[in-house]
Amino acid sequence: MRFAMGNLVTAICVFALCAAASIAQPADQLTTGTHFRVGFIHPDLAVGETLADSGYCILLHADESATVIVGKTTVSVRPGQPAVVRLPRTDVVEVMSNRPIAVSSFQDLLGNGEQSWHLPTSAWGREYRAFNWWTDRHGLDSASMMYSSAKRLVIANEDNTRVTAQTLNGARDTTLHAGEIWLLSEDINAAMLRDIRSDPTGLLISADKPVAVISGHAKAAVLAYPDGLPMTGPYARSANRCRGNLQDAMYPTSMAGMEFVTIPIIYTPTRERGLDLTNQGIGDDRGDAIRFIALSDSTVIMHASDDGSLRIDTVIARGQVYTITRVEKPMLWRSSKPTLVAQYGKSYGHITSQAVLPEDDPTTDAGMPLLMTVPPLDRWISRTSVRTRTDMLNVLAIAVRTSDVTGIRLNNRPITTMARMTSIPGSVYSVMTVILPEGTFMVTADSGKRFACWTYGSLDGFQLGKIYGSVAGVDVRSSCLDSVHLSYTHDLSTGLITVTAEMLWPDDRCSQLSMLYADPSVDDATWQRNGTYLLIQPKNQQGPFACTVIAVSSSGRRDTLDIRTGGTDVEDDTPLRSSPAISPMPIGETALVTGLSSFIGRSIRMFSLEGTEVVTTTIDTDAVSLQTAGLTRGVYIVSIDTFQLLVVKM
Repeated sequence: MRFAMGNLVTAICVFALCAAASIAQPADQLTTGTHFRVGFIHPDLAVGETLADSGYCILLHADESATVIVGKTTVSVRPGQPAVVRLPRTDVVEVMSNRPIAVSSFQDLLGNGEQSWHLPTSAWGREYRAFNWWTDRHGLDSASMMYSSAKRLVIANEDNTRVTAQTLNGARDTTLHAGEIWLLSEDINAAMLRDIRSDPTGLLISADKPVAVISGHAKAAVLAYPDGLPMTGPYARSANRCRGNLQDAMYPTSMAGMEFVTIPIIYTPTRERGLDLTNQGIGDDRGDAIRFIALSDSTVIMHASDDGSLRIDTVIARGQVYTITRVEKPMLWRSSKPTLVAQYGKSYGHITSQAVLPEDDPTTDAGMPLLMTVPPLDRWISRTSVRTRTDMLNVLAIAVRTSDVTGIRLNNRPITTMARMTSIPGSVYSVMTVILPEGTFMVTADSGKRFACWTYGSLDGFQLGKIYGSVAGVDVRSSCLDSVHLSYTHDLSTGLITVTAEMLWPDDRCSQLSMLYADPSVDDATWQRNGTYLLIQPKNQQGPFACTVIAVSSSGRRDTLDIRTGGTDVEDDTPLRSSPAISPMPIGETALVTGLSSFIGRSIRMFSLEGTEVVTTTIDTDAVSLQTAGLTRGVYIVSIDTFQLLVVKM
């Protein structure tokens, strides 16, 4: 028997662990969760702007029927039919589901508003470096001038979570309890107005327990815009229509990557871009702004040139930010070390010539910016659903390997029949954009294919406009070495079935039980999750009952347990399923294998990664002790019938 190739040496131990874990229990893509906490960055409202009731929205996406509680509201979500829950102005709201869902949020407001795609609490991290923007202002005089600064919202999921944050004025810290938030607002310093020195992008936020970070700005223009458009004359007005709040759910540093694709943003067709408006105090309006945050010193940022070579853009140190202010075509980016990347859509507004249009308001059109995270290639996904907005130009943007283009489908139709496709010169990647009407759309990939997807839209205009944008799904798997195993007991007197999910080789810094739920076919029982237990109460305690339970770890590894019980009028001879487990972990001079009642009479065989059998014994009781004192340090596979476990000898 041969489980892996190669020699195990200390220098490559981490890679061997990952490979062995894949053998023991393959990791699946993980884009959903059952528990979320969703936070919002509130906009600074200018004169004439309002915060409408029910303007804050939670969008729920499900691949299988789910019952979801959003705050105090319960909603049923059907597969492929995203549901919207509207809320009043809200700092944070808890979202709990009985089955896997994805959650996004948006603000349905005039003159402000954004969209975010949120991580389940099981994918939160302990370290973040967030994206923001500089201090901005708008107004016509000292009495009406309004300043706005960068915001970072930290959300805790556990009591006594200690958080430390770097700010432009030094480090701060606090302690949060479950569901509490900490809003970090940078101080206003008029001397650093529209100055990169007033931008906290890249500053560290760390915690001793997992947290979420929603980051952005209360009201800003991207790039620079003046205080008014225009500042003087009969049509003078504050330049708030080209400013809006920015926000997105940040990725923890553990989700950083080294290869990224970006796609130019498409806006309302009335936008005139490529104008030289520097004399009006307006920055370069061409393309988009792309920003990189380095996590390590000497990080090289590169892009693929047309001939396929990599061109070096810059070298930055840990925590530093590199900003390209004008990117006008699809790009493949690479970094020498893991980085975080975001894309900023630009503001819009210009003063038309009164000599040409003497009866026209000189600010005929205006639009707001947006902020979207850019997932690295190893975080691309194979399916997602989006719901586009009404009365807006809605766009779906997709990045994919060119060889996989024909395997991408939009509502089960080949997307190539609807999308505009552009290849990235010098690379194996292509991008596609589709203009969509209001509605619900499913994007899926054939087996083995992956893509990145963004959903966004804009409404520019003479009056207050709208904008939204975010990635539409990301693979949130941790890189932890773990596995999860299910077992159950059945109380014959009450009919109660207790399913236990056991994490093997857990690491509390990145590995946990992400989801535990019953298959959607369960309609003749009530059930609820309680930590690592799933309690199932059949409605008919005396009749036969069958269901399937699924457990998923935060690394994407999963176990499925089929439960079958008989009636109570005869003795229930359904054996209690047992799942083998090994302790301690890592093993020492001995290793205790438990949960063997279903395997008595069979053998336990232990192999090195090279496939050499090092231990063998017959199972005669529920628990068997293995003598492992003579084994060298390393990774081993324990095989029990068709069941396999990963162990490490230290």
